[in-house]
Amino acid sequence: MRALWLLPAALVVGSASAQPPPAAPTLPPAPKIEAVAPKGPAVLEFDVGFLDGSNVKVVVLEPAVAVATKYGKLTVPLADLRRVEVGFRYPDGVEAKLTAAIERLAAPAYLDREEAAKEIREWKLYAGPALKRAATDDDAERRTRAAALLQAVRREVPAERVDAKDFDTVETADFTVRGRLDAALVKVRTRQFGEAVVKLAEVRQFRAVSAAAPAGEIALDAATHSKSNWSAWLDTEVEVTAGVPLEITASGTIDQWPQEPGRYVSGPAGNGNAAPNQQGNVRVFLLNQPLQNRGMPQVVLSGALIGRVGPAGQPFVIGASLNQPRSAEAGRLFLQIAPSHWGNDNATGVYRVKVKSGG
Repeated sequence: MRALWLLPAALVVGSASAQPPPAAPTLPPAPKIEAVAPKGPAVLEFDVGFLDGSNVKVVVLEPAVAVATKYGKLTVPLADLRRVEVGFRYPDGVEAKLTAAIERLAAPAYLDREEAAKEIREWKLYAGPALKRAATDDDAERRTRAAALLQAVRREVPAERVDAKDFDTVETADFTVRGRLDAALVKVRTRQFGEAVVKLAEVRQFRAVSAAAPAGEIALDAATHSKSNWSAWLDTEVEVTAGVPLEITASGTIDQWPQEPGRYVSGPAGNGNAAPNQQGNVRVFLLNQPLQNRGMPQVVLSGALIGRVGPAGQPFVIGASLNQPRSAEAGRLFLQIAPSHWGNDNATGVYRVKVKSGG
């Protein structure tokens, strides 16, 4: 860069005693370029995961998504979108019914209180957030009944639903942001049913499955896949074949305690600087003994990248890289991040993972 910058100056100095430069040659007229209509955007397919456990592949017909954040509204072009974890939403009319029913938990008449509790149980998939608020209510009757109902709901509804976040996590090619999609409905086209409308209140996740994601790269978001109950596995949809090489590399950093930014930052190999336990050793998680039989360490640092082959496969440590000359298992590859030792589930950041199965 420096030589290129000095070269014009040297030419100018030398020209002071030289003859004036010759006139610029006459160039032929530039060829006429006809305007070409821009091509339409590439068709991007998304896998939509619904709250009932079903999945449908769709083409989103919106050109962009608007996300309301604490810093203002962002407009994300669809081509940049990688994944959306949809936060908690009420179906039409349900919030008002639940609010009224929770209010009646403290009604003077016993039968009214019982009827309100019955109505709340009927909406158990959506009752968790409202019951958690009511469980700290000033009214003792409402507080007691709400707490009992919350325990009953927890026995019947998955924890991820009861404790659903009230914000959406939107991941793009360059960043991940928390906010709220500024829409209740999304227009889509499906192969089976043609054009349709998806209600966000029924959706758990949108995930790009076509050209929207770089080939061979998987984004593993700590906010979603680093849970203290070790249940947040990501299905990569990568098929691992037994008897052939398996190579996995990972990069990026996550913050496991964003309340104090930068103090507990980890890479895929794990957080070796985590707070020590009472014996003065770095806190680690213990995994099952079979890990050692596969050449994997028995201990796992907080923040480490973990994998398993198949939904019920034995977990193993990947770390920053893993290179197996011959994979011992076959099936879909699942990933997650070893959670923090403090039980908090609000880690931030993304690991970028590349997988190669085969020669």
